[in-house]
Amino acid sequence: MQFKSYSLLKILFLCLVGRSYSLTQASQNTEPNSFQSSSYFFYQQPEYPRDCKELAQHCSSQNDSQVHLIRPDGCLEPFLVYCEDEWTVILRRENGFVNFHRDWVEYDKGFGFLNVDFWLGNEKLAYLTNQKQYELMINFETKRGESLFVTYNFFRIGDNFYNYTLVSVGDFTGTIESFVTWCPANMDYGNCKCQGTCANPSPTGNCNCSLDDRVCFCPDDFLMHGDQCIHRKSCGCYIEDVGVIPEGETYVNSNCSQQCDCRSNILTCTAYKCHSNATCKEENEVRQCTCNRGYEGDGQSCTRLPMDCFDLQKDGNTASGDYTIEPVGWSERPFTINCNMTIDGGGWTVFQRRKNGNQPFNLGWERYQEGFGTLTGEFWMGNDKLAFMTNQRDYELRIDFINTASQPYYAKYDLFRIADKSMKYRLVGLGNFTGNAAYDALRYHHYQAFSTIDQDNDVYVNYHCASTYNSAWWYTNCYHSDLNRPYTGSYTNYWYNLPGGNSNIKYTEMKIRPLQGQQK
Repeated sequence: MQFKSYSLLKILFLCLVGRSYSLTQASQNTEPNSFQSSSYFFYQQPEYPRDCKELAQHCSSQNDSQVHLIRPDGCLEPFLVYCEDEWTVILRRENGFVNFHRDWVEYDKGFGFLNVDFWLGNEKLAYLTNQKQYELMINFETKRGESLFVTYNFFRIGDNFYNYTLVSVGDFTGTIESFVTWCPANMDYGNCKCQGTCANPSPTGNCNCSLDDRVCFCPDDFLMHGDQCIHRKSCGCYIEDVGVIPEGETYVNSNCSQQCDCRSNILTCTAYKCHSNATCKEENEVRQCTCNRGYEGDGQSCTRLPMDCFDLQKDGNTASGDYTIEPVGWSERPFTINCNMTIDGGGWTVFQRRKNGNQPFNLGWERYQEGFGTLTGEFWMGNDKLAFMTNQRDYELRIDFINTASQPYYAKYDLFRIADKSMKYRLVGLGNFTGNAAYDALRYHHYQAFSTIDQDNDVYVNYHCASTYNSAWWYTNCYHSDLNRPYTGSYTNYWYNLPGGNSNIKYTEMKIRPLQGQQK
């Protein structure tokens, strides 16, 4: 139901109590606490009515609605009220003329204009409601002009010491449903919202309630603990200037010198320190020591991530297989590579393998840039990764072949390096050749850019080597070697002058390892 901007709260004493007094009417444009400037007549023994009902009972001429002086029991000075017949009006909201967004002191003393909009004042209301038993009537007017009311037969509030607590309202009658709900200690009544607890001070979701629901809830700075609403400072896992740490969670202070854990509503704090290769920072709303890039661990202990398979071998990993590395300068997540730990002393990082043709290699630029295939089968590691790796140290290259007669051969270069994407992954470093593959077939491709079927970077004018041979390589005019061709068709894997035939290649594996002087 929507109400017009009009409401009226007024109280009436339930029992008749006689008392003598005399006074005259006061100004109707005076604020409730401004009685000192009003004029009234004193008799030999001046007494004041304690409320508007006493005024109406003993001054039959004062039975209309107007402003009068009263003095409840215990109140040192009289004050002005608005009387509506026998009712003492404590609030009126009619047109929004008076701002009700006020602080504690103003609600304590009262504000507004008695013949317009006003709040009588909590201090005055406490004196009034604690001298007798009062009933409360609240009048409403809807936007359609309907007049409605509710009454409660025992209305009383506490004094300032008790923060003007609503002590009693009594039984309800009226033309609309009662809006008063008694809530447990410290709780407010209002729209349903997610209720925080000591174990979970910041709940999320809709909490199975609608915004239209009206419920008892813990206000700000209060949380539920069991069936009680307590101040958050009373929760066992409360930290000053921080708040309540949820059950099962950990808090680290601003400089990562202390770590506090909340278990069974008990807070336990211990010393905490970041490793020399870690940084104290907040990620995803969690502050902790985090290992710097290139290192792994819990932040209190950090070890250098291996840069290649040789590092892994030094750390005691002697089995060939898949491992995780992070090259120097690599800004993305660490990635998985395949290591050959057996051939020629081990420690080799494999970046290409061909063995049966099940994995297509006639792919485009982006696929070669990112890498493709499966590390246990056929694959290309990726030009981005290969460029980062070969520029963090000086590497040697080893290429192993097995021909169709199952004869093994190899070619080895004491330096191998490619440039980054901006230089088209150019083969910028190629050292001296050794091996039994008979011919230095890769030399012809030194300092050539990488080409794929969709990006022609060779030097052959009006000829697209990669597209012609359905492959990808460091072509010039066009090749002396090419190990990324299909396994079937007119053009297959090729190494010039390889024993057993240039194209009789069944298996290849290309891999790198740091040079002796770089193995630190």
